[in-house]
Amino acid sequence: MDILRDLLGPNISYLHNSEARDEHHGSWHRDSPCRRTGRGPDWDDDLPYNVVTAITYLEPNSETNSGVSVIPASHKKNYAHTFSNLLRVFDFKTKNIKLLRGIREKIQNYIGINCRTDPGDCAIFFTNLFHTGLPTKGTRRAILARYGADGKHSKNYINWYLKHRKGYDYEINESNKIIVEDFFNLLKSKNIFHPLPEKKEEIKDAPIPASERPPEYDWRKGRGYQS
Repeated sequence: MDILRDLLGPNISYLHNSEARDEHHGSWHRDSPCRRTGRGPDWDDDLPYNVVTAITYLEPNSETNSGVSVIPASHKKNYAHTFSNLLRVFDFKTKNIKLLRGIREKIQNYIGINCRTDPGDCAIFFTNLFHTGLPTKGTRRAILARYGADGKHSKNYINWYLKHRKGYDYEINESNKIIVEDFFNLLKSKNIFHPLPEKKEEIKDAPIPASERPPEYDWRKGRGYQS
């Protein structure tokens, strides 16, 4: 919390999104709602982006190749036209072709900075920064959470993950009501509680959930994004 406040300011909140996971190597991606460079409220100039992902790793790099690779400057508007972005698109398009895995790993090493981690290390980066896990060896476990400073970016992030993405909403019923209330009270005692969204709000240029995509869905032409 002290490090996050140094980075984002004194008023930060837990954004109701965390996981304990067995990680696997994926493709380059962003965690933010507005994932196309320069499109949507995540990229507005009136308020610097201030939502971060924090991943605490539990496995040694020597055994699992634990860590994350990030693309420098990919959280900036002018990133869209760089050579690195073209390589990232190639990496994404070929992610399911096993024969090209060696080429993809070479591309990752060329365009990204590899942050190798050991148990207890925590990687913190803006959610609109392109990143991917390092190629996995064995089981790689980690704890992931998101935090943000006051303002629209945190509000949009919570609305996206609790109201747009299937299976992420808090299911508060009689069987777990006390547990959830205790958790919220803990967050409030740490001064990191963010109010839950009251309703689903549209977020311009955020991806349309799979269950709501139109028949003509085409992410390459922007048809799979809210307008």
